[in-house]
Amino acid sequence: MITEAENQQDLIIQSDKQSEISDVIYAEGNVSVSYRGKLLKADKLIYDKLNKTIEAKGNITFILGNQIFRVSQLEYSFISEKGYLLDVKGVINTNTLIDDISSNFSLSDSKELENLIDLNKKEVLNTPDNVQNWLFFTEKMTIDGDKWKSKKAIFSNDLLELKQTKLAINSLEVFPVNEKLRFKSSLNYLILDEKVSIPFWLGNRNFDFKKGQPSNTWNFGYENLDKDGYFIGRRINSIEINDDFVLDLEPQFLIQRSLKGYTRSFVNKGESITSDRVKRNSSFEDYFAIKSQIKGTIKDWDLEIEKNLNSLDLNKF
Repeated sequence: MITEAENQQDLIIQSDKQSEISDVIYAEGNVSVSYRGKLLKADKLIYDKLNKTIEAKGNITFILGNQIFRVSQLEYSFISEKGYLLDVKGVINTNTLIDDISSNFSLSDSKELENLIDLNKKEVLNTPDNVQNWLFFTEKMTIDGDKWKSKKAIFSNDLLELKQTKLAINSLEVFPVNEKLRFKSSLNYLILDEKVSIPFWLGNRNFDFKKGQPSNTWNFGYENLDKDGYFIGRRINSIEINDDFVLDLEPQFLIQRSLKGYTRSFVNKGESITSDRVKRNSSFEDYFAIKSQIKGTIKDWDLEIEKNLNSLDLNKF
């Protein structure tokens, strides 16, 4: 059954069974709700037409473009613009986060996008520029207008959920400001292998995910093949070599390699670079890396040369 919308601002409810009593709609079985381009799926749903409130339970999937959330219970008032989500598990793509919050969504894409939350990968090997896809967990997320709040939220880009590395964000608040997202939080922790907790302060700041990372900023990435896991880099302002060429540098600190005390990113000393990589003890110089890029033009040609030094130990060059 389908509840037709008078315009695109109204709800469209589809389900196997529907009934209406005193302006309250009860829907069961493969419930699908579309509202302003956003999609909600659930087993059961109650919608109060007069008070403009919605309640959903059972296998709930909430889809906003490439942002996907699974929750156990959802309640929301379209009048007060307040509500909450319980037992939230989500997949967040920072590249499209701003657009997905504001843009329309094609219902024909829902099946493909919903499968993203069930991704099965053997190993996350490489996110060299920055971490763009995150798993998100929280017991309760409250909504108050444009502001989303959680007492404690866990972020991880480990799709296997092996708990190798995660971010624990406390007193999280997220809300849009001038096409950017503003994040507020208290003291947070970077947790490695469930053993080491590194405190850090996110504070109160804006993030513009629609643009590339600006120069002279911090970068958090993951590269398992050449850097043995997570690293932190600092982008330095471009250096002009001449009128046609600039040099970009990013010194990096390899967090997981420094904690492990060994590396699996290099071959044995004296062997060919095509040999198998082996486990080797890491030195202090191995904890640091440098990413460099030269960009410029030669006549009508654009030229880019990129070089990564994954250790400052000369014996491993």
